[in-house]
Amino acid sequence: MFRKIGLILSIILTVTACAQSTDPNPNSEVEAIAAALRVATAFSTDRLQYQPGDSISIALKNTTSRTIGQNLCTITLEQKQNDGWLSMPSLRLCTAALYPLEPNESAHDVFFLGDGQETGTYRFMVKIYLPETNANSAIYSNTFTVE
Repeated sequence: MFRKIGLILSIILTVTACAQSTDPNPNSEVEAIAAALRVATAFSTDRLQYQPGDSISIALKNTTSRTIGQNLCTITLEQKQNDGWLSMPSLRLCTAALYPLEPNESAHDVFFLGDGQETGTYRFMVKIYLPETNANSAIYSNTFTVE
């Protein structure tokens, strides 16, 4: 089964990489749409403070006028460090799938903090995808603390 998934992903990546654009500046539209996606999509947690071992309810709302692709299972927990944000390792098992999120709809997931979760400031990152232009963008949740 994993070989089939890997083969399908390889074919998709190859076809996408080989696609030619007639736009003299092909990244300009994609970058503009990706920036709009970051601004027009709400990604938030249910609270601003948690304890180690707590569960965090996460909501992603599509406030755009277009259908976007998302997979909240693939969220990344990031911890604030002195020099930026550090991605935390995850043991979540996710399928390589994108789920459509229609305009004004929300997707929800739950993330479980480990009992030994270090105190600090955190946020989540997830990538969203706009199928009609093949643009994707990382978006970030609000920050929250683990005390």
